[in-house]
Order: sequence, then C-alpha cells, then structure tokens
Amino acid sequence: MDGTTLSAPDEEAVTWHFRKHIGRVRASGYPLVRLVALVECGTRALVNAVFGPDDVGELAYTRLLLGHLDVEPCDSDLARPL
Repeated sequence: MDGTTLSAPDEEAVTWHFRKHIGRVRASGYPLVRLVALVECGTRALVNAVFGPDDVGELAYTRLLLGHLDVEPCDSDLARPL
C-alpha cells in the first residue's frame, strides 16, 4: 500500500469537493487529491485504489482497502478502529 497526492484542475466544478490549501490571506495553489493504492508485490498488479480530498489522512483511506487483503495487517496503526 502506498499513497500520494495529485494536483487537480483549478476549476469550480472540482474545487467544491477538493479544496485548495488556505494560507494566512487566501487559498492558493491547485486543489489536491489524495490517492492510496493497494499493489500486489510479486506482479505489481493494482489490486484496488481509493481517492478523495487531501484533508482526509492516508491511514483513513488505507483502512478502506484492508478488506481486499487476504492476511491480517501487522502495522498496529492500521488495526485500530476508526
């Protein structure tokens, strides 16, 4: 599992859901989309992916992907309830 952020177009149709980062004076930059993907290690095949606003943390999106694993996670942070 790994996560990243992607820049989205700076258009009103996008910024209503994917907010811009707000500085001291005003919002700036492009809206960011957080993407978390589950990839099979041997073949590097994409198993599943989730994405959404950047203000939601990577661990929250990772928990959504746990149901697609065949084994229990060994990372204690992932095993905590939401």
